[in-house]
Amino acid sequence: MSELIIDEKNFGEYFKSVNNTNRPQKGEIIARWTGMANLVEGQLKKDLLYLLETTSKAEAATQVLKKLGHATEKDSIRLCKDLCKDLCSMTKDEVEKKEHSYQVEFFYYTKQEYVPLDDPHWEIISLVNLDEFLDIAGQRLQIKMEIKEDNTTDVHCSFSDDLSINGEPTEGVTE
Repeated sequence: MSELIIDEKNFGEYFKSVNNTNRPQKGEIIARWTGMANLVEGQLKKDLLYLLETTSKAEAATQVLKKLGHATEKDSIRLCKDLCKDLCSMTKDEVEKKEHSYQVEFFYYTKQEYVPLDDPHWEIISLVNLDEFLDIAGQRLQIKMEIKEDNTTDVHCSFSDDLSINGEPTEGVTE
């Protein structure tokens, strides 16, 4: 049996970023990768300094750092504090040029066997009922209604792979 090699060329085939465009598949887990990064001079740092210096929106700055800089919750707060301290003792240009290190984290949907073992950068987050949820969410709700001669109504709801009315596929119906 040959060993699976995952590198930068095929990484996206095995690890899908957890975001609004990717959905988990049956049998997948969430893998978390952490590492260290430097916040260097650039647009992200300028935006953070603007939020901290002119609008006093520290919470918004931490959210930007988490979303765009992939900072952990703890380091997004610490880094914003460090930037504020530096702004008190340095010029804005000096703060922009100074490198600030922080921990980053990325989350991926993948199969458990693809996550490297004994690697301190990787952590597996198991989703206890993900397969059960996907079994239900992957289906569509089908509602059948029958009006009887005595004006009573029977309604039957079930999950099915296709959405139809009286056995006829519906057109223009979206999830």
